[in-house]
Amino acid sequence: MTLIDPRPACPKWFRAEKIEPAQADLFRHFGLMDALLPNCAPIKAVLDSRGPRVLQAVHLEQYGIAYCDMVNAVRGMLPSSVDFRLDQAIEADTTDDVQTVKLASGAIVTGRLLVLSTGAGGELAAKLKLEREMIRKGHSVAFGFDIGPAPNRHFNFDSITYYPDSVDSQLGYLTLFRFPAVMRANLFSFRPMLDDWSRAFLKQPKAKLLEMMPQLPRLIGDFEIRSKLESARIDLYRYIGAPRPGLIPAADSGQNVCPTTGTGLTKVLTDCLVLCERIPEWLSTPGMSAAKTAQWHQDPRKVASDRKSLAGAEYLRRFATDTSWRWRFHRQRAYFDMWRSGGAEARMFTKKLTA
Repeated sequence: MTLIDPRPACPKWFRAEKIEPAQADLFRHFGLMDALLPNCAPIKAVLDSRGPRVLQAVHLEQYGIAYCDMVNAVRGMLPSSVDFRLDQAIEADTTDDVQTVKLASGAIVTGRLLVLSTGAGGELAAKLKLEREMIRKGHSVAFGFDIGPAPNRHFNFDSITYYPDSVDSQLGYLTLFRFPAVMRANLFSFRPMLDDWSRAFLKQPKAKLLEMMPQLPRLIGDFEIRSKLESARIDLYRYIGAPRPGLIPAADSGQNVCPTTGTGLTKVLTDCLVLCERIPEWLSTPGMSAAKTAQWHQDPRKVASDRKSLAGAEYLRRFATDTSWRWRFHRQRAYFDMWRSGGAEARMFTKKLTA
């Protein structure tokens, strides 16, 4: 197997920053979770909150981890049999038999199967003429930053998911969670990235956050933003072309994910799981026809994972922005159901945080 990447290690990028329970199970399936744990901050409970109160406490296995640490730890587990090429793929050609990749150095790499995982962009996908359907351009915006309590205060929680006080904010939610050495914050917005509020938020994050979530300090206390803001705009798209011989457009090369859903790593790992199960069968017979690669595209687990990610993205956008009477009622019912299920434990957490 040959791995081609222009970087020797993954740089600090604003990408997935949490491992969810199902994702931890998938990492364990691949024998990778133990390698990730030294870079993780364990999260034992997530407090779903709105206004000055905790609605419910969700007890689960979750971890905060920097994306670069995650990728580099997995890279460190590569067996010595992998031929790592520190180079850039600039051209590719796929056939029923042999796939050919030309590198920036001029070298040519050939193989039975080409797995493309170049993210949302990349010239190689365009050169391969991958067909994409743009589902929603500018679907959402994610902001990431470090946050801490004001002097002489401390945070009494592992993680909080805080929903905005009003639908007028057009914000999905704010999540605060333990990260190695710091508390991390991700804010998900369904506003245009370059609207007046978003521009102002990048310059005055605390003031603009309190403008949309004025009751947040009543729950977590006064706070400070302790790092430069990172941001990412998410365009929702998916691969719509017929399966190609010799080519697998994995992860964001085939369909991207809105980070509000928390399903990004699930989708990537499901893509890998299905692929790893198929490859031995494919290699046992000659060729790499479209009929073979179609098995990956059509696998029920992959199809379900892709659909869940898209459905979750649309649901969360409507939950945050739709002002119709139906969605207003649905929101209030959802918050009420959280509060009802939270019971005495949620009231205990509220009292602990606001003491």
